[in-house]
Amino acid sequence: MKASIYIISLVLFCGCELGNKVKSRRYILENGTNREIKIDCYAYGIYQDTGFIRGTGVIIESITDDGGFGKALNPTFYGGSDSIIVTFDNKKRQLYYLDDGYKAIPNTSNNILNNDAYIIENDELYRFTFTEEDYENAEEI
Repeated sequence: MKASIYIISLVLFCGCELGNKVKSRRYILENGTNREIKIDCYAYGIYQDTGFIRGTGVIIESITDDGGFGKALNPTFYGGSDSIIVTFDNKKRQLYYLDDGYKAIPNTSNNILNNDAYIIENDELYRFTFTEEDYENAEEI
């Protein structure tokens, strides 16, 4: 009986493949325009952090791991944010949020909360670059 409990406990505790390596992934948000971009991150409506850049370059860089499950959670971001507001030149903005899926106002298929919007340069580097098209598609403030 003790042996059975021990084996069941071991299986429940180690219910994963042995030798399964935890992967780290690096997420980079870049400004590919000459515009000023500010990114405000929120979790459950509570402000988490801000990334800011004037002109081209890296706005925010984050590293996350997949916990051994083979799929990283987008660090969505920074502090587990569930909504992000991107402001361009203090004139236009784009809202990305999670609500029964990936949503955006105005609507866009390029949602930074979704891993599918990133260019995967290798299995560990996910890159999203804001373009002039993102600015044009954003709403006036």
